[in-house]
Amino acid sequence: MKKSHLAENLAALRRSKGLSQEKVAEAVGVTRQAVAKWEQGETAPDVILCLIWLRHGRGVPYTPPQIFSKPI
Repeated sequence: MKKSHLAENLAALRRSKGLSQEKVAEAVGVTRQAVAKWEQGETAPDVILCLIWLRHGRGVPYTPPQIFSKPI
């Protein structure tokens, strides 16, 4: 099975930052196994987790959108 562009890009970004799958998993709040599955193209991360990781990968701290910060 051919990997998706998303899977390839996630793995490439992680490697370019010198991070382990475990460090990425910690940063976005999932298991290392979940990150491995994303990178193999077996599953895909939630879009919100992708945004967190992209910001984290660029050294930008993640701040939840205001809508999630307000009590319901």
